[in-house]
Amino acid sequence: TGNDDMLRAYAARRRLRLGRESTAASVRRVACAAASARNSVCSVSTPAIAIDGLTVRRGPRTVLDGLRLSIASGTVTGLLGPSGAGKTTLMRAILGVQLVEAGDVAVLGEPAGSPGLRSRVAYVTQAPSVYLDLTVLENLRYFGRTLGLRGRTLEAQVAEVVDRVDLGSHQRALVARLSAGQPSRASLAPALLGDHRARPPRGEL
Repeated sequence: TGNDDMLRAYAARRRLRLGRESTAASVRRVACAAASARNSVCSVSTPAIAIDGLTVRRGPRTVLDGLRLSIASGTVTGLLGPSGAGKTTLMRAILGVQLVEAGDVAVLGEPAGSPGLRSRVAYVTQAPSVYLDLTVLENLRYFGRTLGLRGRTLEAQVAEVVDRVDLGSHQRALVARLSAGQPSRASLAPALLGDHRARPPRGEL
């Protein structure tokens, strides 16, 4: 499309002048490449995640080989694959904690792992990752403080999150004593704290 040609030309000029593309140019290029593959109109709006040429190697094994993808904001995306396919490696790269050999990873328009993303991106591990010897409330207050929440703001968010994960009747219980799926909900709760752009409505977690 005309937009594709304009963006490619812009990126080429940036490479000539700077020796490499800026993060913003890379984000737009990946988004338009993905749109072209779907035969849809290219949009220059910033995707939630944009990955271009991501390559990760561990010893002689290539875990991710030139991966390119774009995920639009406001969408829900599932990541499926057999054991060892590179799912966890990809998630680590999106979080900015994975050493990569080549490629660019942008999250909300910023390089993955940027300090500015720390209060905007939340990650929940498969296994519960809260402190088992603390109560649900104590865990939330601890993680809230690490995000810079204090006083009434902290307590208001803690109360809201406890309600969202439906642990109100267990908020003073030690996580180690929770049963069934409750520890997983207790682990999800801290990810809902902070200044996220969008939070899931109650009942849609």
